[in-house]
Amino acid sequence: MNRRLSSNYCTTVCQKSGVEVLRDFSWSAKLVEHTNLLWKN
Repeated sequence: MNRRLSSNYCTTVCQKSGVEVLRDFSWSAKLVEHTNLLWKN
């Protein structure tokens, strides 16, 4: 595996995992918001 290929691979994997982390984060943020609303009522 040459260096350019491996760096491209890393970039792709990092971007994919970053998107998934962001998705999980926004989902958990929504969940927290929802829970806070339930507690207030």
